[in-house]
Amino acid sequence: MTFLHGTKSPSIDHRYEIDLELLSGKLHLAPLGNPSQILDIGTGTGIWVTEIESLYPNAHIIGTALNLVQPMFTPILPNVRFDTGDAEKNWVYKDILYIHMRNLAECIKSWDQVISSAYRCTAPGGVVELWEMEMIGVSDDGIVGEAFSKWLGLLKDGLATVGCETTTWELIQESRRKLSW
Repeated sequence: MTFLHGTKSPSIDHRYEIDLELLSGKLHLAPLGNPSQILDIGTGTGIWVTEIESLYPNAHIIGTALNLVQPMFTPILPNVRFDTGDAEKNWVYKDILYIHMRNLAECIKSWDQVISSAYRCTAPGGVVELWEMEMIGVSDDGIVGEAFSKWLGLLKDGLATVGCETTTWELIQESRRKLSW
């Protein structure tokens, strides 16, 4: 069941709903059997964690974020835990069978660190699913629009001032190549 938490962070839940629509209602695209451990990096309000638990009720699930913003009425589930943690610091987890990361581009400065931690913490045979959106302006008729192009430019410039890049695909692939992964 999809729901909006109604927290002080509604934009996080709205983005989740958009992602769910783009993914045709699927919570993940990675081929999973029955994972016993699931780690969600950048969990936000925890909506994905609570919904993935309904698909894998026997899995031990951990959601991590810089700040825990789960609303008071987030279900308390015995197999779910929320931790504070920085995705760009060394992760304390190991042997995780499924690591999920989504929409982190605007807050990651070192993809090398994130990808290295994911590689180190994934169990043999485990899966890392990383889902990001590129920020480019295109349209089927060739007219993107001056205002939209300006907005994208300002967003990219703003993120660059805090050390974040918006062209994540190339950065992630380069991080993987460095690890031969």
